[in-house]
Amino acid sequence: MLVIDEAQIRSIVKNFSDAEPRPDIYPWVSALRAYGLVASVEPSDGRGYQIHVEGPDSSYLLVGCPVDLPGFTEVPDGFHVEHFSSDGDHIAVVYHSLPDAEGEKPGDSSASALATAVGTYLGSVKTF
Repeated sequence: MLVIDEAQIRSIVKNFSDAEPRPDIYPWVSALRAYGLVASVEPSDGRGYQIHVEGPDSSYLLVGCPVDLPGFTEVPDGFHVEHFSSDGDHIAVVYHSLPDAEGEKPGDSSASALATAVGTYLGSVKTF
């Protein structure tokens, strides 16, 4: 699994494309890390990147908007977080702050709100 760190992301800013992750996504990664979680930006199965957070028993959470993080030309308007088992089976939707069809946002898309929701959720689960 390829893991991209913040220094690598910042080094590509000069030659970016829509498929490369936004450097300004790192406040969310930093907030997750500050909460004590292991978080990184990784390529998704599709086109783009997601935030990957380690969970218990080799499970993991994926953070996207709703699937991939937005490219440089797009503005994130919220996040969607799902928990998966080590086999890739869906366990739960952990957090959702994307607008619905009417434009109403069900949650806060700030870095601190995302980290708190993910950290609280992971603190409440033990094993799968």
